[in-house]
Amino acid sequence: MPIANLLKATVYASLIIQILTGIGNVWILQYKTSAESKILRELIYTELAVQVVEVIFYFWLAYNFLQVKNITPKRYYDWMFTTPTMLITLIGYFVYIRYKNTAKYTGTLDLSYLLKTEGALILIVCILNALMLISGYLGEAGILNTLTSVSIGFIFFSIYFYLIYENYVKGVDGTLSVFSLFVFFWSLYGIAALMSYEWKNMFYNILDLFSKNFFGVFLTYVLYKEYIK
Repeated sequence: MPIANLLKATVYASLIIQILTGIGNVWILQYKTSAESKILRELIYTELAVQVVEVIFYFWLAYNFLQVKNITPKRYYDWMFTTPTMLITLIGYFVYIRYKNTAKYTGTLDLSYLLKTEGALILIVCILNALMLISGYLGEAGILNTLTSVSIGFIFFSIYFYLIYENYVKGVDGTLSVFSLFVFFWSLYGIAALMSYEWKNMFYNILDLFSKNFFGVFLTYVLYKEYIK
């Protein structure tokens, strides 16, 4: 199959999966759950916002990817919203697990409380994430050499995931597997950035399919388990 057809297929596959994930998020939110699951519901609402942005972007991409000469820089408008949102959601889930592991009541834990108590570190993580994206964008815009931009971005990437690990994962049971999946999928974007235009965008589509959806599906599963208890 020609690379152009593969690229087109991955656009539509990613779009379909994102729509299905969003439907799953909406489905679980219709059920009433205990007060202890409040933060999980809010995190799913946050993930739903990510899905909405992704669906809008991929509808635009499906319509324009043959018309726009270089589609790659446009992805950064999507990523500037979705990646910090997902990082906040990830940290929120880790804090929830820490509460559960220490038998603390999670009914008082919500997004506003999370931002109040963890806001300083969340801000640092989001700034480092933004610097990573800016370095990537400068590479796509031709201002920086691609290898240089990816290398700089990887430094910021490593620092903020190290901060997340040290503060929310280390010594907390039930967090390492999710953390490892985030690091694995997100690190592959840097590898894809070094590929040719068509292959790069095809792999971005595939990575978006997994990285932007697996956590929403996972949170839906976690909340469903809470519901059927």
